Amino acid sequence: MILFFFICIAVVIAYAYMLMAITDGWDECKETVPSRNEFSEGVSIIVPARNESQHIKSCVESIINSDTEGIQYEIIVVDDHSDDDTGNIVREAFKEVKVLTLDAAQGKKAATEHGIQSAIHDHCILIDADVTVSSSWLRAHCTIWRDERPKFVAGPVLCPYKEDLLSAFQIMDFLSMAQIIANGIKRRTYHIANGANMAISKKTFIEIGGMKDHQHVASGDDMFLVRKVAEHYPGRIAYLKHPQALVMTNPEQSWSDLFRQRKRWATKTNDLPRDRSYNIQVYTFFIHVLILFNFAITPWTGGQSFFCGLFMLFIKGCIDFLFLSKIGSYFEIRRPFKYFILAFLFYFFYIFFMAFHAVKGGEYQWKGREVK
Repeated sequence: MILFFFICIAVVIAYAYMLMAITDGWDECKETVPSRNEFSEGVSIIVPARNESQHIKSCVESIINSDTEGIQYEIIVVDDHSDDDTGNIVREAFKEVKVLTLDAAQGKKAATEHGIQSAIHDHCILIDADVTVSSSWLRAHCTIWRDERPKFVAGPVLCPYKEDLLSAFQIMDFLSMAQIIANGIKRRTYHIANGANMAISKKTFIEIGGMKDHQHVASGDDMFLVRKVAEHYPGRIAYLKHPQALVMTNPEQSWSDLFRQRKRWATKTNDLPRDRSYNIQVYTFFIHVLILFNFAITPWTGGQSFFCGLFMLFIKGCIDFLFLSKIGSYFEIRRPFKYFILAFLFYFFYIFFMAFHAVKGGEYQWKGREVK
């Protein structure tokens, strides 16, 4: 039992080292301060949308009302066969916005491809239709595009706090993902992104063949695209680090909605390469299994494994809190952390749910569609 205890301690230490390395990658990632210097290139902002009548107006308004002085830009909303009035709402409220409708093809990948192909500028920013952008969001994108000349940019995504565990959990999950994304891009060890806030060169998109290699996978447009660009242009991926670079996405309103969303995210795992981001997920899953294993074998160890599991649980909780609270302070997010303990314990159930669907795959429903 003593040997097993030391193995458990070694696992926790390795976990702490992994999160410290991710945090160091975040710290080393250069901050992009939105600049008011001239940006001579134009920008095409592409918004794929399906059944977003409740959010599309606030999304477009947030772009128009942001700091766009001196920046030539166009907004393209691509309606992916919406069952509601998404397209008509945009047409009636914003005469200057271009609204496109997909013909035969369907899905976010097809909408994204159609939008980029129709863009008049090389600098294409992609956002989800349910987000609102920060006041200097566009200027931040233009600054990093001008200064670093990347082929692809990944940006941060958060959601509003609703004074409940559900939104607090989603915020902490987004904070964790922001650090993981930035670390991989900075160290060039893996490349992932969030499709709610990213940018790509139109020329690059055409050169790499767009998304045709992954049209059979319903989800994962962000993950496949950033990896494909990284394969062709290593070192030309950038992370847009600044509080004003944020977009705020609409949080899931119920636990059932959250699980449907995360099931959709998990099902694409088997189609992604086994890089270091995958290793992070596997190791995080492993430490949760080991903690629960300690509790499960308590009757056969005279209670020793129970205290070992409790010790691991406490140390992991402290590590996770430090990991999340640091980036939370960067984005001036503190109030959701009053739910940290509940979110931390809930994560045990959540990670097993994600692992199950990552392995199983299968069908899910998304915006009125049955997707395989």
